[in-house]
Amino acid sequence: MTEFISVGLTGGIASGKSTVADILRIKGIPVLDADQISRDLVSSGSETLSEIVNEFSDSVLDKSGNLDRGKLGEIIFSNTEQREKLNNIMHPKIQEEQKKWLQKICSEGKSKIAVVEAALMIESGGYKNFDFIVVVKCSEKNQYERIRKRNELSEDSIKARLDSQMAMSKKINYANWVIDNSGDLNSLESQILILIKKIFSMVKL
Repeated sequence: MTEFISVGLTGGIASGKSTVADILRIKGIPVLDADQISRDLVSSGSETLSEIVNEFSDSVLDKSGNLDRGKLGEIIFSNTEQREKLNNIMHPKIQEEQKKWLQKICSEGKSKIAVVEAALMIESGGYKNFDFIVVVKCSEKNQYERIRKRNELSEDSIKARLDSQMAMSKKINYANWVIDNSGDLNSLESQILILIKKIFSMVKL
C-alpha cells in the first residue's frame, strides 16, 4: 500500500487515450495531457520554439510566427533522424513539467491518484517516471480509420504516423494494465471502472 500513485496513460495513435482520459476526469481523477504541455512549451516567443526554429528553420512557422504543427509533422514523420532531433528538444522539457504537476497534486493531498496522458511515453523512456502504466490498444485497422476520419491525410501520411510509433504488440509489454478500445463506449467504460477499482485498492485511503 502507498500514499499516492502516479499513472502513465499511453497507447498507439488514435487508440483512444484521450477518450479514456476524459472518462477518468469525469470520475474525479486528475489527468494531465502531455500534448497540452507540448503546445504550451512551443507558444509564440517561447525559448522552446526558438530551439525548434534553430533546428528546422523558420519554414515550420505560420504567417503569424506560430508553430505550424502540420509542416513540422511532414518533416518528422518522414524522417527518423529529424524526428529524433525534435524528441531530444521536447521530451526532457515535457517530462520535467509532468514531474512538477505530479508533485503538486501529491502535495495538495486532494487526490490519491494522478494520471498523465502521453503518446510517446514508452518510446521516450518517460514511462519509468510512473508507478503504474496503462496502455490503450485497438487494432491497426481501427487506428487507420480513426486517423482518416479526423485528419485530412494521405494514405502515405497515415502509414508514416503509424510506423513512427512502437508496435502495439511491443507497447503492451510495458503495461501494468491494458485497456482494449476495439469495442463500443460501454465496453470501454466498464474496463475503466475496473481499472479505477484496481488502482484505488493499491493506495491508503
